[in-house]
Amino acid sequence: HIEHPNVPYIFDHGETDEGQPYIAMELIEGQTLEDELASLRRNDELCELQRALHLLIQICEALQAAHEQQVLHRDLKPANVMLFETKSGAEAVKVVDFCLAGIQGIEQSTASLVLGTPQYLSPEQATGSSQDARSDLYCLGLIAFELLAGHPPYVGAALHVLRAHIDEAAPRLTAACARDVPPDLEALVASCLHKDPKYRPGSARKVKDRLEGLLRDEQLGRRRQLGNTGTQTQDEWLHHTLSM
Repeated sequence: HIEHPNVPYIFDHGETDEGQPYIAMELIEGQTLEDELASLRRNDELCELQRALHLLIQICEALQAAHEQQVLHRDLKPANVMLFETKSGAEAVKVVDFCLAGIQGIEQSTASLVLGTPQYLSPEQATGSSQDARSDLYCLGLIAFELLAGHPPYVGAALHVLRAHIDEAAPRLTAACARDVPPDLEALVASCLHKDPKYRPGSARKVKDRLEGLLRDEQLGRRRQLGNTGTQTQDEWLHHTLSM
């Protein structure tokens, strides 16, 4: 049971009298990130950079909460990221569908290791190898790439995509999208998408910390573009913005 604002609350679970398993969880009124990305594509739009960073930070929060309990998601994809509006009007995230979740340190069967959606599998999942938290971070990198570029790094038939996850280097983010991407953000996404887990970030918290730094830089840069107004200093403005 993972208790975190970015993970749905589980009220109860068990089996019915007929032996059917059930989970009772909170109702989330919103849409999936998959639906939002599809809507942006239909309108020939890209997710605004600050918004993308906000969303990715919250996904990291959910992953970190799970990983601290030794739980791997193993099916992280836009369809399993719910977007909703808080009472204050802010956009928030809940990572859902932990039905394929595994426990770190416990051997999984080969069949269970390769479950998931081909478009959003880590190389370890695609080859049926053992996984740890860095496998989820690869899938986080896939989501980040799609948020920023408007499309996944690998597209095509399922078998082609599976092979690409195993032995085809991810395209450079700046070459794949029609906008400027901060070099540090491109490097972070590339590190998440490294084929070898040992070269990926060590934890979701480390990714979150880097994303928060990039968000601060982006917000400060926007403020400088607009010019200082009134007597509020940039540091005061930035503190107020991040606390909203």
